[in-house]
Amino acid sequence: MPESFIYIILFIFGAATGSFLNALIYRVHENKLKTMLAGRSYCPKCKKSISSKDLIPIISYLLLKGKCRHCKKKISKSYPLTELATALIFVISYVNLPQSFTNTTNLTYLIITLIFFSIIIFTFVYDLKYMEVADSVLLPGIIFAALATIHPLTPTIFSALIGATIIFGFFFLQILISKGRWIGGGDLRIAVFMGLMLGWPLALSGLVISYLIGSIISIFLLIVNRNCKMKTAIPFAPFLSIGTFLTYFYGAAITGWYLSHTGLIN
Repeated sequence: MPESFIYIILFIFGAATGSFLNALIYRVHENKLKTMLAGRSYCPKCKKSISSKDLIPIISYLLLKGKCRHCKKKISKSYPLTELATALIFVISYVNLPQSFTNTTNLTYLIITLIFFSIIIFTFVYDLKYMEVADSVLLPGIIFAALATIHPLTPTIFSALIGATIIFGFFFLQILISKGRWIGGGDLRIAVFMGLMLGWPLALSGLVISYLIGSIISIFLLIVNRNCKMKTAIPFAPFLSIGTFLTYFYGAAITGWYLSHTGLIN
């Protein structure tokens, strides 16, 4: 099968998954998860059902010029951006992982990775929108990550538990010191998922990369946004999500580059 065809299929599947995540994010927040499979999608502003021709990921948003067909109210840009990001991450996952679909081990590893990042994307967008973590998705994700350790290409259960313990302990210590002012309890669940997913020692690299990204973005916001102050609450899950993504694929390379340029290794 041509590589370009695989990229196209993964992009389309990723965009469709992103569309599903958009619906899941809204219904989890509105406590309407029971209608996820039975209920039809509808505009959250005028409540009218959305036809299938207006549910094509990315394309429908462009054709409708970012507005509801019925009430003409603006559709949040987060919808197409989530679909596009998921599509790109699905393709990137394939490019960076063993690419033989005829090999069952490689194929199942790709599927596990796509599920991992679907959960990461959900957590990223949900926290960015609502400043909270949805346990109804993250807790099953933690169970899945623990079970995934039986796969030969994922971290072993021992490595995963060490990774989860380190990040959880670091976050828990911050909560105790700051009395919950620095990070929230939801970040503890993200820490466990992140640690199980990355294992040791990548979990430590992921933690450092996440905090580095968070520091850079926070400083940038303080400079360009007058309304942003030192005490302004900023969702931390997006930084952890980006750090986890970079570490999962490039953690070893980033760590090696850093150590070599600081003279810690030759």
